[in-house]
Amino acid sequence: MKAIPFDLFGEKQEIIFKIKDTRTLERALGKPIQLIYSNKDVGVNFCYAAYPILLKITEEEFEEKLEEYLNKGNGTIDKLATLAVHALTITGLMGKPLADAVMAIYYPTEKTVTKEKNVEATED
Repeated sequence: MKAIPFDLFGEKQEIIFKIKDTRTLERALGKPIQLIYSNKDVGVNFCYAAYPILLKITEEEFEEKLEEYLNKGNGTIDKLATLAVHALTITGLMGKPLADAVMAIYYPTEKTVTKEKNVEATED
């Protein structure tokens, strides 16, 4: 499975949650993933819980990177939260159609190619 491109901290990386990581995230936040989605509860606490898991760093390292990112002047917690939610979504826990829709944001040509192949297959 492909991952979400991530370069907000200055280096090109990719972020993705594995299924076991979602358990860790739920424990850290004290609530199930479904509540995070339904309540849109993806603020600072969400980012503090998600990014150490996604980047495999400590909370302190995340805090340093967050401060640097915000001090550059164009960073926002919304950008970070959105990317982390996308990384969570592509696990498929909220359904494959939603996961596919998020992947199409980052890899639009691959989605287009898949749709074209499906159209060709149904025309035969």
